[in-house]
Amino acid sequence: MTSVIFCGIDLEKEIGVIINEIKRPVTPEITETTQDVPGMVGIYF
Repeated sequence: MTSVIFCGIDLEKEIGVIINEIKRPVTPEITETTQDVPGMVGIYF
């Protein structure tokens, strides 16, 4: 079994954590970012 290195720490050797399975999401994660516009009033500026 290969060990997992997270943030420079070998989880199995240094902490004793064993990871059996890593599940990654099938679909991409959707995120939304907003930014304030100076002088904006309502939905128009």
